[in-house]
Amino acid sequence: MNKRHLEKTVRWILYVMLMVTVLTALIALVDKRTGSETPAADAPASEAPVGSFESTAFNEGWVMTEGGKDRTITLPYRVASIDSKELTIRNTLPSDLKDGMSLITFSSMADIYIRINGVLRESYSSETMKNMPYFIPSAYNVVELTREDAGKEISITVVPKASINLNEVYFGYGNNVWFRIVRNNVAKIAIALVVIILGIILAIISKIMQRISASAEAGFFLGLFMVDFATWIFSESELRQLIFQRPSMSQYFAYWAMELFAPLAATYFDVVQDKRHHRAYSLIITLSTLQIIVNVVLHFTGLLEFYQTMAASHVWLAIGIILTAVNVIRDIHSGMIRQYLATAIGMIILLFAGVFELVLFYKVRFYSIGIVSSLGLIFLAAATLVQNLMDQIRIARQREEEHSRMVINTIESIAVAIDAKDEYTGGHSERVGYYAAILAKIIWRQTGALPTRIFREYTT
Repeated sequence: MNKRHLEKTVRWILYVMLMVTVLTALIALVDKRTGSETPAADAPASEAPVGSFESTAFNEGWVMTEGGKDRTITLPYRVASIDSKELTIRNTLPSDLKDGMSLITFSSMADIYIRINGVLRESYSSETMKNMPYFIPSAYNVVELTREDAGKEISITVVPKASINLNEVYFGYGNNVWFRIVRNNVAKIAIALVVIILGIILAIISKIMQRISASAEAGFFLGLFMVDFATWIFSESELRQLIFQRPSMSQYFAYWAMELFAPLAATYFDVVQDKRHHRAYSLIITLSTLQIIVNVVLHFTGLLEFYQTMAASHVWLAIGIILTAVNVIRDIHSGMIRQYLATAIGMIILLFAGVFELVLFYKVRFYSIGIVSSLGLIFLAAATLVQNLMDQIRIARQREEEHSRMVINTIESIAVAIDAKDEYTGGHSERVGYYAAILAKIIWRQTGALPTRIFREYTT
């Protein structure tokens, strides 16, 4: 297999993987089957509830037992470590509960069991759900309440799989408990929707324009990256239980979308930089694509789950970012940055947007990445379109200059052929042009007239 055939194969694998990722998300969007096992009478199990206005915070007065001692905490609360495999917090339900009310809380990649007076009322666990991985996707859990529950003890048991987060608890009437979640996430979902629409449009337009100009190829790969990034935002959104009929399928397309970041971004940057650094980018694309295949095989053979192999994909993404930054610096030093200046500005803005959100993610508790990076991606798309327009203008000017040189060369060839017929008139055309130029300069110095005006007045 030669190098070109290998690159073509890798590229088609990326196309297929992106199609599978988007298709999986679409299935989760419309498929209403829960895929759950038949639960025991006291252990209801299904997909995380698919939910819609105001609710009341129930975050004060929770008691957590740790090391044999009780401690009163306020939610949300992050626990550094625990001695046992599970952690239980308890509280007393308000005395003014009424029929038709609901209670909601979020499980961060953890099994959760909610009991009222010792009776299990809701569970979300990898042990009670069919085809659910050990590292269960984070989800909201809703418990329906009645007036008989007023004043009773509620306990929430969490079996963490990664970090230990005890999240906020709210209660309200019916689906009103979802209103706060919708309000806090609607902006991110809206901008992700804009990104995916723009990505599709950009990919289609760029693919059509590739027949006219090869420089449009960058827009095509950026469009694919935008679709992939927006799909990842949907999959990681707190609203996925409202967006998808089968939110548990995010265990697949969320990881696939994230793992496609590195190869798709590297392909885009390779095209933008006119494949001057193709060998390095090609290595990143090939190895990160192989990593995706390995991760899929490991997951479906039961050896390692996507969550456990995600770190390897993060490494390739980090290497790709560093490589891109190094190549941009090299192009700045060599002056080649001028060939894609508009796109480079967009790339730098996107980089700062990503770093800004990463800082907030680690500095601000429970920060959700998406809005700023999406805006940076939209700006990069605009910069890419501007760069493509600039490239078309430059190409048009080059063609015009080539046409002018061709015309001049043709005229000179004809003049030389005519002059060569007679030894007395040989060089006549060159001398006429030479003296005409001298006369034009004299007239310009005396009158200040432009060359076009001189030509018009002295040749008519």
